[in-house]
Order: sequence, then C-alpha cells, then structure tokens
Amino acid sequence: MEFFNKQIDKTILERHQIIVEQEFERITYSEAMQLLGKSNKNFIYSVEW
Repeated sequence: MEFFNKQIDKTILERHQIIVEQEFERITYSEAMQLLGKSNKNFIYSVEW
C-alpha cells in the first residue's frame, strides 16, 4: 500500500482509513440483488438471482 501511496495515488492510505473507520451494514446476496433491482439504474449485465 505504501508503494501505491507514493507512486500511484497519494491519497489511497487516507481513503482506505476512512473506509475502515466507517460502519457498514452486512446484507445477504439476495438483499443486495433486491436493492440493485430497485435502484432504477442501468447495468451492463442484468441484475438477476
């Protein structure tokens, strides 16, 4: 990660730290598919389960 931080993306460590510190909810694959289906967004591949 230090290599990426120095050579590729100077903010990667900071962004990862923010992600790690935030709470997130775990959901099942089925719940994720339902949420994606309700999102009214177009995806390259259809959302099916």
